Amino acid sequence: AFNSCESLTSIDLPACTSIYYGAFMNCTKLKSINVPVCTNIGNNSFENCRTLTSIDLPVCTSIDYSAFRNCTSLKSINVPVCTTIVNLAFNRCTSLTSIDLPVCTSIGSSAFNRCTKLTSIKLANTSKICTLSDSNAFNNTPIANKAGYIYVPDELVEQYKKSTNWSVYASQIKPLSEYTE
Repeated sequence: AFNSCESLTSIDLPACTSIYYGAFMNCTKLKSINVPVCTNIGNNSFENCRTLTSIDLPVCTSIDYSAFRNCTSLKSINVPVCTTIVNLAFNRCTSLTSIDLPVCTSIGSSAFNRCTKLTSIKLANTSKICTLSDSNAFNNTPIANKAGYIYVPDELVEQYKKSTNWSVYASQIKPLSEYTE
């Protein structure tokens, strides 16, 4: 719809519930988005939006393939009800330092690959362990290089450390009670 609109700087879609494939891809000057009732961000929706600095998706439950890939200025993400982060969703978001995923249940392959400043992830869901589809989700990040941490509910620390694909990051998994901003 707006793919490669290089002069587009902001989006205000107060009634939009889904953004589909490539809708704002390559909008290189896009700085802000307002989609307060959007529940799904589709494949490649904001890929290469290099001036986008923050996203607030208060009711979004899923972020699909490469949705924010190469958003190199992205520093702040608010996704309080997001349960699913699909493959490559935040790949190469090189300004992202932390992310809070309070109810996340699934993280896809290479979801945070090459987020070269990502030092902390908070997974607060106490009802189940977040599924990590591939241990490469955090490749080329400080977390993978033993300089960052994954914070999980205190009562689930040992389960995370032994879980499929999370076990690779066992030394980086810490209880939420130790998290400091």
